[in-house]
Amino acid sequence: MIEFLQIFQLNNIAEFSPAIIFFALFFATFVSEDLTCLMAGALAGQGRISFLLAVSACVAGIFIGDLLLYFIGRKFG
Repeated sequence: MIEFLQIFQLNNIAEFSPAIIFFALFFATFVSEDLTCLMAGALAGQGRISFLLAVSACVAGIFIGDLLLYFIGRKFG
């Protein structure tokens, strides 16, 4: 997993503010919930972001993403 982070140059993510990281994880969850949560977990495990920030961004993104997809399916499905 560390090699994966180095490929995408995420080792410098600690330079970003926690708010930017929160919103990036939150909105990236719409793209791929699993990949985003794995990356958040890897970053939290390395101590680059706080565990609470990673969990709250993933939970909020998954909840709102699923809710949005439900309403899109209900309206247009």
